[in-house]
Amino acid sequence: MSTEYDLARTEFLKAKPAYQALVDVSVAVLEEGLRFAGIPARVYGRVKEVDSFLTKLLRSPEYLSGERPIQDRAGVRAVLPYLDDANAVDVVIRDRFHVDEYENKVETLDADRLGYLGIHYIARPKRQWLDERRQPGLEGLQVEIQVGSMAQRAWADVSHELLYKASVDVPDAFKRMMNRLIALVELFDAEIERCRAGIRELPGYAENQILEPLDRELLKFSARPPDRALSQLITPGIVAAYDHESPEQLFTEVIAPWIASHRERLEEIYARKRDEPEALSPLFSQPESFLILERAENDPDGLRGAWPSQLPRQLLREITEYWGNPVD
Repeated sequence: MSTEYDLARTEFLKAKPAYQALVDVSVAVLEEGLRFAGIPARVYGRVKEVDSFLTKLLRSPEYLSGERPIQDRAGVRAVLPYLDDANAVDVVIRDRFHVDEYENKVETLDADRLGYLGIHYIARPKRQWLDERRQPGLEGLQVEIQVGSMAQRAWADVSHELLYKASVDVPDAFKRMMNRLIALVELFDAEIERCRAGIRELPGYAENQILEPLDRELLKFSARPPDRALSQLITPGIVAAYDHESPEQLFTEVIAPWIASHRERLEEIYARKRDEPEALSPLFSQPESFLILERAENDPDGLRGAWPSQLPRQLLREITEYWGNPVD
């Protein structure tokens, strides 16, 4: 056993820098993909600690013998505000990684059982992303990717701290206490989605409905969260100035094509906004900025009339002047 243990320890220490590079690349690749898809998420990663790796070997003979590989040497987590984004995250992961194994913990639990929730992937970054970041030597190395909601992640972190890091053998009664909390996690995520659906049905929501796709577009350029109260003040009047049957039609037929045709210029602006956050109008951090700039180009009079009287005209002048179509 000593020989196997020493060999495994030596090999892990030798490979650890490569796994750290793998984590860094995987986080960057996944973050970029989620941003381009307009999916809000917190992405972070870690390489397994040496002590954790060695204790795992000692606990399980199949790990030490190599019969069962340790697949979580490199780990990445994507934590979602809304669980219903998980399907869209799956598309991003499969686009940018080779998926060797997939497991949805909810699907594997029996109907009468409670336990850890979340989605796990054992994956490898595709060659094009490794080449782009000058890391071709990492091809073939596996990373474990975990996807879950904020509530699921909170439960998993606390459960791991209490049950798996305990200095004593924890009785089943305490494990059941933790597992019962899973029901609250499921209820939390379900109620969040029910609340979101109910808000969409409220009077007045239709005028702000366009903010959802605009939020996704803004995320592709800027990770800074917008001020929603300001959006609700500016957006309805500008949307009403368009001649479209619905916000969805407005976004699909006008705004999305306009953003696509101006993408390069927008990327330059938001790059400057990141480097010099005080240099540009605060409205560039708002999703309704796309509406303002599109109207400044194509209907400045309509934009001028739709601007809310509660806000200074200087704000409108600043953002449209920088774009090259001043409106005041």
